[in-house]
Amino acid sequence: MRSRSCEDAALPVAARWLLRHRLREALACAPPVLAVCAGFQLLGGTITDQAGRIVQGLELLDVETVPGPRRAVGEVVASATIAATGELTGFENHRGQTTLGPGVRPLAVPTRGTGNGTSQDGRPSEGARCGPVVGTYLHGPVLARNPALADHLLRLATGLDQPTLELPDQEPLRRAYLDLPTGARPARWRPAGLIRAPTLSPQRRQSPGDQRSGT
Repeated sequence: MRSRSCEDAALPVAARWLLRHRLREALACAPPVLAVCAGFQLLGGTITDQAGRIVQGLELLDVETVPGPRRAVGEVVASATIAATGELTGFENHRGQTTLGPGVRPLAVPTRGTGNGTSQDGRPSEGARCGPVVGTYLHGPVLARNPALADHLLRLATGLDQPTLELPDQEPLRRAYLDLPTGARPARWRPAGLIRAPTLSPQRRQSPGDQRSGT
C-alpha cells in the first residue's frame, strides 16, 4: 500500500481552505498573482495525487496536474515567453506533471531541467501565464533570481515602467546559474565585499543587563 506524501496530504487541505474563503473571486479581480510549485498546481483545474485522488483547484489557470514518472530535482534554465524577460533560472523539486490547456501560454520554454514535464503536443514548457496570473515550478527565490520577471509583475501591478537597478553582483550570479552544467549544483556564492561578522567567545558575550550606556 502506498503511503500519502506530505504534499498529497497538504494539497486538498489548502484547496478546501482557498475555495471556502472565496480566494478564487478575490484573485480573479486582483493585481498580478505569482504562484510557485504547489501554489501553481492549486491555481489549475484539478490535481491528481499519487493514489489517484483528484483535488479541485481554483481554476484561475487552464492547467491540469498529474504525478510524473519520477521526481524532478535540479536547476532549470528556460527562455521566457514574456518580451524583454530573457532567460529564467530556478531550482525545481516536484513530481507534478502539468498540462496546459488552450487558454494559457507557457511562462517559458526549458532548455535545461524538467519544468511542466511532457505536454500533450510534445513541446516542453515551464510554468503558465494568463493575463496577470503566473504559475511556475521555479524556486530560487524566483523573483530574486530573475529581476526582469519581477519588473514585469510590478509593471502589471502599477502600470509604470520600472527603473533599472544597479546590481553589480547580479549578473555574475545569473551567469553562474546559466552556465551550470546539467545535473551540477551551484557552488556556494557570496557577494564581493561581504564580511562575516566576528563570533564572540563565551567570555566576551554580554547579556542585555550587563550592557552599560555611555561612551
